[in-house]
Amino acid sequence: MKHRYGPRLRVLHSCVDQAMTGALAQMGLTAAQGHIMGFLSRSPQPPCPRDIEQAFRLSHPTVSGLLSRLE
Repeated sequence: MKHRYGPRLRVLHSCVDQAMTGALAQMGLTAAQGHIMGFLSRSPQPPCPRDIEQAFRLSHPTVSGLLSRLE
């Protein structure tokens, strides 16, 4: 029997993302910004943008945009 987890994982990810965005909406944050805020709060010292790029596998322009909107 072949297991096909890909479609289920995509649906699960979408549900978690929507729930997180809904919960953070009252603070004016998106799910992506919430993930970044969590990362920043758990870092022992302030990370540089490259640390965030590597941790989340995001491009430099994406991280720059997220950080500028958080400011």
